[in-house]
Amino acid sequence: MRRLYLLSTILMVQVATLQLLGGVLPGRYFDLMASELDRLESSSTLLNSPSVMLAAAVLYVHQHPDNDFFGDEKMLDMALQVGDYVADESLKDPEEDRQHYEWEIHCWLDSYRLLEARLTHERRNHWRRALEQNVRWFEAEVDARIEFPRFQGPFIRTSTNHLAIFASTVYLAGRILRNQSWEDLGTRAMHRLASEEQSVDGRYSQVRSVDHLPVRAAGTSDHQPVHA
Repeated sequence: MRRLYLLSTILMVQVATLQLLGGVLPGRYFDLMASELDRLESSSTLLNSPSVMLAAAVLYVHQHPDNDFFGDEKMLDMALQVGDYVADESLKDPEEDRQHYEWEIHCWLDSYRLLEARLTHERRNHWRRALEQNVRWFEAEVDARIEFPRFQGPFIRTSTNHLAIFASTVYLAGRILRNQSWEDLGTRAMHRLASEEQSVDGRYSQVRSVDHLPVRAAGTSDHQPVHA
């Protein structure tokens, strides 16, 4: 009974918090993105961050009463400027190992998705070529491990959370770049993460702080059309 009471209290607090935030979201997100972009506009770090590209793209394409930057050409120019820079630098990158792209490539992919219809043919092909070059590395990493008996360190020679990010990258790239083999491979790996790889206590690793990464990656596979 005590546990039930505690659970009920937690749920009521969560509902009240969501109701409170409902009055300020997503407007607060738009404000935060815009203020951060304004701060970074004159900074040299602006040109090396796909997260900046995504923020500018979201502000440009998302029509909402609280978004004052919808259709703002300045946001579009910023997103395109960053996208061109990131693509150029990626194609010049001599490293065969592309793991250093794992944390922000999702921002890059989503920016491509949001802006694809507004890209020139030349720019679209340039961005796509750079993205595909990186995703092929992630594809190889997932494909090499897909038949391993467990998605855990002793078997896969990396951590479960890294493999989850690799798989979700391949899946998302397959959806956005319309590559069915990538989508199928990513789906297969994330299905294992969601349905087979958790321990009996619901964990993926001995480090609880990184357990959210496989869960988040598996959640990427929502099976909803990304081009709708």
